[in-house]
Amino acid sequence: MQSYAWNEERPGALEIDLVQHDGGSALGHFAYTLSVVDVVTGYSRRRAVLGRGQAGVLDALRRIVEEWPYPVWAIHSDNGSEFINGHLQAFVRERGLQYTRSRPYQKNDNPHVEQKNRFLVREVVGYSRYDTPQDVTWLNTVYQWLDV
Repeated sequence: MQSYAWNEERPGALEIDLVQHDGGSALGHFAYTLSVVDVVTGYSRRRAVLGRGQAGVLDALRRIVEEWPYPVWAIHSDNGSEFINGHLQAFVRERGLQYTRSRPYQKNDNPHVEQKNRFLVREVVGYSRYDTPQDVTWLNTVYQWLDV
């Protein structure tokens, strides 16, 4: 695995993470927000999905990357199964992207996206449980307004 360059100067290197909206109980099915941030510019986007299945998370990432205002050349994730899978590997390979990931249990390896999670997810939509398709639609509407 390649290491992550902390002193990166080229825009287009993205940190990605999922924020769960379980309302304090991880039982059952609920929404997640895929949070994406450029480590150089700080530009960020979000997209909510119902559950953290690999295909749904990848679809959200694909949509965000396709709408990114400048070329993306790298993606950095944590070690969640929603990111470490054949779907994501194929996605980065198809696009010629560099892929790195954090060391296990080291939130500080993803500081840019963790900061945005707090500031642009938790402080905006809170800690409530969102677990319906209507909730996901509402979250994505909020993010559309937020990401303008």
